[in-house]
Amino acid sequence: MKAGIVVYSHTGNTLQVAEKLREALAAQGHEADILRVHAQNEDPNAKEPLKLTETPDVAPYDALFFGAPVYGFSLCPPMKAYLQQVGPLKGKRVGVFVTHHFPMAWLGGNRSARQMAALCESKGAKPGASAVVNWSGKDRDGQIRDAVGALGAGVKA
Repeated sequence: MKAGIVVYSHTGNTLQVAEKLREALAAQGHEADILRVHAQNEDPNAKEPLKLTETPDVAPYDALFFGAPVYGFSLCPPMKAYLQQVGPLKGKRVGVFVTHHFPMAWLGGNRSARQMAALCESKGAKPGASAVVNWSGKDRDGQIRDAVGALGAGVKA
């Protein structure tokens, strides 16, 4: 199976989770690529309109994983804009994950994951596993392992 891990990462935290997911999928025998979303101005406090500069094509992939950080208790604007403009996801296996600083998932993490899943569903996907990694949590590495395990379990050879 060919999997695409589409990620927006401002600080590198979300990218770290994506890299662990890619390693786990490769260990299961899947081909997995990390595809980056970038915006012209990646300052989360910028006043100008958001303009995406990199928008990965997801058509070649059987399974997709979308990862992004939480900004202001919601899905970050670059990933939201990307998912609004991405083509159809019908028939794709989809998983979502978010990272945030707060120690509890209900402080924006759960909401952001639901927002991402809803955007995928609006494009015809049937979202499966979702995960929230609380970056300031005491067991961050364990949370990453759990997230990767839950997301990877949704992909069958």
